[in-house]
Amino acid sequence: MQEKIIRNLATGQEIRFRSGDEDRLLMEMAFNGVGDPPPLHFHPHQNERFTVLSGHLVVRISGYTAYYRAGDSIDIPANTVHAMWNGHAGRTVLTWEVFPAKRSAAFFQEIFEVTNDHHQRNSRGLGLVQKIVLANKYAPEFRLEKPPFWLIRLLYLLIWPLTFVVVRWRGGGNA
Repeated sequence: MQEKIIRNLATGQEIRFRSGDEDRLLMEMAFNGVGDPPPLHFHPHQNERFTVLSGHLVVRISGYTAYYRAGDSIDIPANTVHAMWNGHAGRTVLTWEVFPAKRSAAFFQEIFEVTNDHHQRNSRGLGLVQKIVLANKYAPEFRLEKPPFWLIRLLYLLIWPLTFVVVRWRGGGNA
């Protein structure tokens, strides 16, 4: 994998993809300034390891909140509900490993692209249909704690014909 940096214009997050294959993805992530907690989520088939290089990281994991500083590491096993964000006004940098990698790099790139598009258009974020489509597409890599996946899947099956019609109507590619 060639080193690449992606940025989330809405949150100020940056991810530098350092190396990766199907087995392991190694990234460096930077949070710029205090952020809002992201939604609680889990990775059904992947483990993660985070090491704080600088700053302060807040992690909500399995109902508890913990604080990490430079030199601290945390391992998050598959199927463990968690969320993390910057714990201070400065910059927090950490290394981040995902194993097995699966399509994690593609997931982060697509989420950042879609979020940046909305941010540049001054819209209020992803629409419900877009959230459902992405949640279904990347379910092997990423799932929200709420709503449950069975509901996401049901909603996707209900809206899928609509997304196909809209894409065809606009002259676009695959849904």
